[in-house]
Amino acid sequence: MSSSDNKLQVINHLVNAVMSDANYNPPLNIHKLLLDIVELTKEDGTIQESKASSKFEYNKDAIYYSVDASIVKNPGGPSSIGCVVREPGLQPMAFSRISKGTTNNQAEMLAIGQALSNIESNKLRYQWKAQQIEIHSDSQLIVDFLNSRKNISDEELLKVCTPVKELFEELLVLFSDKLLSIKWLPRCSTPDLKLANDEAQRALGVKVH
Repeated sequence: MSSSDNKLQVINHLVNAVMSDANYNPPLNIHKLLLDIVELTKEDGTIQESKASSKFEYNKDAIYYSVDASIVKNPGGPSSIGCVVREPGLQPMAFSRISKGTTNNQAEMLAIGQALSNIESNKLRYQWKAQQIEIHSDSQLIVDFLNSRKNISDEELLKVCTPVKELFEELLVLFSDKLLSIKWLPRCSTPDLKLANDEAQRALGVKVH
């Protein structure tokens, strides 16, 4: 019997044990979820990296900024940001630097702030070059705040967020919200987000994971 078959037997045994309890009402399709785990499990028992990264399709006429942040101690720091810029007709360019953020959320906001600053510096070129500009981040709190879907009560975080949001709103007027957007995507779910994550971690000298 292969190791995959053995894993499947264990999963089926677990599912059957759970479903045999008449009083148990699962909140989701556990059988499918656990089968997905089997599919993503390597022979050595570790979980494979998400397949989503290979499925994301970039618009060849759009500009993408994919950003991420890393921190050694949260809160406390030190922290860093990583950014990958993808422009039409050019190879993706990655860069990273140490950040002033003392929490992970602060560093995530500063990463988006760096992307917006780059866009502001290139606004004349971008106005004629791009049909759309997207910033991708895996921080849902920060993305929701910048898109006015969520408030932030933490005063220290708000000090970092406010100037970034002001710059975003200025650029929205310049480009219009149909052209410039900030979107949340799961961690490392695109090739550029994975590279941004790796660059941020390398800037801190920590093991890439």
